[in-house]
Amino acid sequence: MSFFASGMGAWVVYGTTEMGANPRLSWLGVLGYSIASAIPGLFVMWLGPQIKEATKGKNAFSTTDFCLARYGRVMQFSCAAISVFYMWIYLVAEFTSISNIYALLVGKQTYDWTYYVNMNVAYTTGIAVGIGVITVLYTGIGGLPSSIVTDKFQGIMMGGLVLLLTIAVCAIPENRITKEEYALASNFTIDGFYAMVTLILAIISAELFNQATWQRVWAAKDTPSLRKGFGIGSFLIFILMMFFGIMGMIGYAKEPAAYDNFEKYAYLAFFNILEPMGQGWHILVLIFVTSLAASSVDSLQNGITCLLSSDLLKISQNPEIIKWMNRAVLIAVNVAAVVKSAERYDVLGLFLVADLVCATAVFPVFMGLLNQEKWGILCPTEMGAFMGILGGISAVLVAGVVVDSGKFTTDSS
Repeated sequence: MSFFASGMGAWVVYGTTEMGANPRLSWLGVLGYSIASAIPGLFVMWLGPQIKEATKGKNAFSTTDFCLARYGRVMQFSCAAISVFYMWIYLVAEFTSISNIYALLVGKQTYDWTYYVNMNVAYTTGIAVGIGVITVLYTGIGGLPSSIVTDKFQGIMMGGLVLLLTIAVCAIPENRITKEEYALASNFTIDGFYAMVTLILAIISAELFNQATWQRVWAAKDTPSLRKGFGIGSFLIFILMMFFGIMGMIGYAKEPAAYDNFEKYAYLAFFNILEPMGQGWHILVLIFVTSLAASSVDSLQNGITCLLSSDLLKISQNPEIIKWMNRAVLIAVNVAAVVKSAERYDVLGLFLVADLVCATAVFPVFMGLLNQEKWGILCPTEMGAFMGILGGISAVLVAGVVVDSGKFTTDSS
């Protein structure tokens, strides 16, 4: 439940829902996003015990500590920088998601920028601040154990949201659709295939730098418990993402013309299903989704602070000093994330930026597990791994210059 809840934040109402409500992506887009979200847990089942063994007896708390033990300071810093960037982007996306959800369910727009600046910035920023303050309070005091305990309850809250949505599509006449209407939204397309492949590569790369996940590797009682937890958690994530994707298809099938004419937006399909429900149901949805946001935010907060833990232990053995230093970092990161979330970036766009950066480093970092005696010259040195990361970033930058990105965006929108 901890792995499941920590990865399933408020952003899930936008993820596969948007894929499902886009007939050009439809089933393969939904399937790709669902597989991509679940597979990292299966990779950690395999990599986790190896990473722990490679850092045994070295006060390790994260993959950055593995990079220090296997390579050196340069790779430790590189891995830490990429991990912090990814988790910070994840925080921004989470604050953006929960703020948007509140705004939409109380009747405020989030997609009209002029209206938003004039009317909504204080409201939505206030929501982000509230989530940030509450989670900082209990993670700052209780650390990882508090996150794991709350994850169990937040996982149950996710079940409540699924039940509520099932009621919404089955019991409310406005949400009922015919087989023919559903067929319009249910497609297998080449664009969906491209999206599936891209999402799988991108999300696997990114999640392997999510230190909130790796903390649970070190927190596991033993290897069998680790594998069972991550295995079951991955299955639950897959089922949940598929469920929200199907909700997106139903949302599109209700009013295909409205989506095709951009009177309604694919990423808001979740809310279109909730529209016919009364205010009391909307309040219940807000309770559930707030819980989901907190489950991801507190895990990310702990993941960011754990990057410093090993080095802080070398500076001071006083646990109180270490706690206050971690809390200072935690507050600074959250303030920056709240400020950036006020700019209301597209959630999927935020994730894709972070995914791209992580994809440039995933092989150089984890090829460090190769055994020198067995793999010989294929086993990377620190300089080789670092140059691999620089090479990946350079390739992305060159591709960005070569490709007419403005035309591509216009043609794809």
